[in-house]
Amino acid sequence: MLVVGDDKAFRKQLCTLFESASGFEACLEAKGSAEALRKIKRLLPGLIVLKYSLPDMSGLEFAQKLKAFAPELLIFMLTKG
Repeated sequence: MLVVGDDKAFRKQLCTLFESASGFEACLEAKGSAEALRKIKRLLPGLIVLKYSLPDMSGLEFAQKLKAFAPELLIFMLTKG
């Protein structure tokens, strides 16, 4: 699992939640899309959780790029309203 977002507290809280509630043993973090893409290419996590608003591109644009790269990825996007 990889959590992508510019807020470190957001990333830590989601990792803690998923690790305790769902049994994920490893939760990776990335601040933006460039860092996330490097980790995805190297480790290919099964689930990507990302914020709609990222520092270097929109989460929607990044999700589209990810699906083109690895269609099997599960992507969960969060936004606040």
